[in-house]
Amino acid sequence: MLTIIGALIVLGMLVAVHEGGHFLAARMLGISVEKFSIGFGKPIFKFTKNGVEYSLSWIPLGGYVKMKGDNVDDESSDPDGFLSSPWWKRAIIAFAGPFTNLIFALLILMVSFMFAQKVTDHYPIVGQVNSEFSAYLQQGDTIEKINGEPIQGWYDAITKLNDNKSNTITYTRDNVQATVDIPLVSLREWADFEKIRPLIEARVGEVLPKSPAYNSGLKEGDLITSVNGVVVNDWMAMNHEVGKNDENIEVLIERNGEVLTKNLSKMELPDNDRKLIGITQQFPVIYSYRLGFGEAIKTGFETTFSIVKLHYVSLYQMIKKPESFKNSIGGPVMIFSVGRDHIKQGVARALQFVGFLNIVLMVMNLLPIPVLDGGHIMFAFIEGIRGKKLELKTQMILQQIGMFLLLSLMIYAFYSDFQGLISRYYTNS
Repeated sequence: MLTIIGALIVLGMLVAVHEGGHFLAARMLGISVEKFSIGFGKPIFKFTKNGVEYSLSWIPLGGYVKMKGDNVDDESSDPDGFLSSPWWKRAIIAFAGPFTNLIFALLILMVSFMFAQKVTDHYPIVGQVNSEFSAYLQQGDTIEKINGEPIQGWYDAITKLNDNKSNTITYTRDNVQATVDIPLVSLREWADFEKIRPLIEARVGEVLPKSPAYNSGLKEGDLITSVNGVVVNDWMAMNHEVGKNDENIEVLIERNGEVLTKNLSKMELPDNDRKLIGITQQFPVIYSYRLGFGEAIKTGFETTFSIVKLHYVSLYQMIKKPESFKNSIGGPVMIFSVGRDHIKQGVARALQFVGFLNIVLMVMNLLPIPVLDGGHIMFAFIEGIRGKKLELKTQMILQQIGMFLLLSLMIYAFYSDFQGLISRYYTNS
């Protein structure tokens, strides 16, 4: 129940930020605002201040700002009317909502990096060693210290290595601790897993919603022991077998001492020609660290614009490969599921998820689809180029097409969510 309440609060926050952007832009540009609503339907409560009716309504799936003269049926010729204002003002007002979501995402991500960051890592145990490193370390060695500093995990060890310099490594082998000097270690050689890699069990970490693994009933913590009859002893071997050209595969898993058989298909990601089943590896080591104020600000900027870039690249890839669309869209059920998992991981991850949702809202609203902000911006720019508005009939037709596309997208997202839940339920029953 608390999770549901939290989800509604987050959704209301996103809507308030978005509609608040439209509201502030309209007021700054001299456009009269008549109503400001968070949610749709019957109001829970409402009040009027300075000529604006503010309300909170029961259906939390959006909100709206009602401006003077924003309906073609009651368009006003007054300078403070929306449709009678210059095209560039309408474009700015439409853009202000998504832009405010971006600014809010940036701020909340900066704040998130000021909290303790939970890190997941692998055990610092050598799983495979090749080339010159085999003269110093062997499979099964547990790395204890790097240059005298205790380490907590494999990636923690990498951060403590001197790049292209000699390093002193303390390790345990057969319950005996020893120290060795390794000359001229390159961080890349440790990080790319080519010459030395950690011991990584073929154990499932996250199961991506709506993926083949999700639909077949795989769960976090499952240990994959074979793929299509081939025994796999670690993640790399399992990944190699899954990556073969078979469209459908059979995997054996161990779960709570029981051996289960799962049959899976594969999915193709928009930006990856390789077909996958939709799982991530488990990281059994957990520790945390804190960033300084300046580093948190910098990381917030970098993360925000990396996520924005990722979304637009994904949209481009979906346009190139429309068949990947079904694996790339999720509705409220998937968002709720992912959000719940982030909340369990602490304040920083919860805030980062809220920032992520704000960016999703920005990207979606800027799509050039009539009824969305991107559609209003498109109409405004067309008017600016033509020197006159589109004919009312043309606008109405385009608005109807846009509404149809939006409703179709929403229906498909709900259908896709519940289809995944039903498929998973019957697989596990």
